Amino acid sequence: MIRIVSRSDALSRGTSDAELQRYCRTRGWRRLRPGRFVSRAQFDSLTAEQKHRVVAEAVFDATTASDAVVSHVSAAVFHGLDVWNADLSRVHITRNRVRGGGRSSAIRVLHTSPYTDEEVVDIDGVRVTALARTIADIARTLDFETAVCIADIAARTHDVATEHVAAALDSCPNHPGNRMARKVADFMDG
Repeated sequence: MIRIVSRSDALSRGTSDAELQRYCRTRGWRRLRPGRFVSRAQFDSLTAEQKHRVVAEAVFDATTASDAVVSHVSAAVFHGLDVWNADLSRVHITRNRVRGGGRSSAIRVLHTSPYTDEEVVDIDGVRVTALARTIADIARTLDFETAVCIADIAARTHDVATEHVAAALDSCPNHPGNRMARKVADFMDG
């Protein structure tokens, strides 16, 4: 995979801020987010899902909250699912909170929703929502057709069953997207 270079690493190796800016301006490097860079040639050779994962790693790496996890469609990418027709323009992060604090930027969507330790897995050093929780989150937020397609892939390739997704939905019973998500869970078929 691509090596992400942090600003602090580059400075410690003798690269100045002016040189970092020049590398980005001359298109040798690509800025993933402030303070995180990759080789543009390597980045441009990746698929859309691979690019999203690299950006997600950079965004997650910069997250200082200990309760942050990669979630929603970003977690699906980490799990290796085909995320047919899903918007990969922003990285999804969830913080373990009952309510309040969600916000968006050009590169990140921060969700707040309670989760249990069983709903989180480690993938290559990144904390990510477990697959059933990921499908539940996708079903709550994406359109029906896209959510069903991703859920079907999870069922076919990772043995995720309707019951697993329903249990994840039950863990957050008052979520406003649960009604639609239950329809996705009932319709999914590997």
